[in-house]
Amino acid sequence: MDLFPRKLWNTLTVKQLRLQSRYMSYPQPAGYLPLREAIAAYLQLSRGVSCSPQQIFITAGYRGALNLIAHTLIQPRDQIWLEDPCFPPSQHFLSQIGAEIIPVPVDQEGMNIAVAQELAPNARFALVTPAHQSPLGVTLSMARRQMLLAWAEQNNAFVIEDDYDSEYQYDGRPHPALASLGSNNVLYIGTFSKVLTPTLRLAYLVVPPHLLTSFNAVCHTRQDGCPLLQQAVVTDFMQGGHFARHLRKMRTAYAQRRQIVIESLNQVFDSRLRFDIPAGGLHLLARLAHYEDDVALAQLAREHGLGITALSARRLSSDCGKGLLFSFANETTPENALKHAQLLQKCLPTASRSSN
Repeated sequence: MDLFPRKLWNTLTVKQLRLQSRYMSYPQPAGYLPLREAIAAYLQLSRGVSCSPQQIFITAGYRGALNLIAHTLIQPRDQIWLEDPCFPPSQHFLSQIGAEIIPVPVDQEGMNIAVAQELAPNARFALVTPAHQSPLGVTLSMARRQMLLAWAEQNNAFVIEDDYDSEYQYDGRPHPALASLGSNNVLYIGTFSKVLTPTLRLAYLVVPPHLLTSFNAVCHTRQDGCPLLQQAVVTDFMQGGHFARHLRKMRTAYAQRRQIVIESLNQVFDSRLRFDIPAGGLHLLARLAHYEDDVALAQLAREHGLGITALSARRLSSDCGKGLLFSFANETTPENALKHAQLLQKCLPTASRSSN
């Protein structure tokens, strides 16, 4: 949050507040049209996703996008492929709506599509994080992207693409979004939580043209719309060129922060922690030996004020190993990173002894 352009944001907000007559009516359920236009232009340039503004629905965060999909397409007991390990809010949401979750193991190429087809060939949905799998950080390979889309088209199924942090690519060029590969079976979700601030509670859903009638009908009966003031400020931020400059600044800063965290942890732990360093994203995965208790360690670390989670707590049924998930976004200096690494070192022997 130290990189958030507060002064500029306040200026844009005051500007929009002067146009008060615009905010005296209910917002459009599908979203503020100028924002949808700005997002369409951004997706074309950054992710290769070609869509009209009318295909974009502004939602109250990631869960709002899932809600709209669920009310439009998902039926109780529908089978849904879900990455294992996974992003816990996705699992919780799918469980709450009565879907049948099919855990699919993840390896270095992402979700194992061949295994998924063996487990549930007639599933109706697949929910994936192809850019940086949450939590393992791997990228879904091009071969598996093609397999996934072919399966969806052959079975009249849908792929829900959670593209939650593809903006943060530090090494090489990012893979194209699934929604850019010419399929009419992809529901694309993007969010402003990682690139601006989660307090906005703004995300967006891109749907194929042939589903617009169904989504519009549900949207107008199930969605109240997001606050117009916030949507207008984000629009000005994007249309003024500030968004692109902000992303460049964030990528540079986070690449540096990732490096200082890696160096601090290597200095303190040497070979005890093995790192999976993805090409992008906002977290690191430190692997632990199988006998380590990563859940106990993560809990102890949180009690000491460290924002660390356990890898094994994200598993559904597959053995994904033991590990610790570190966010590096708020580590602003080498001194702070080293201090936190040393604090974690004090927790590690305690947690290991408790597991033995």
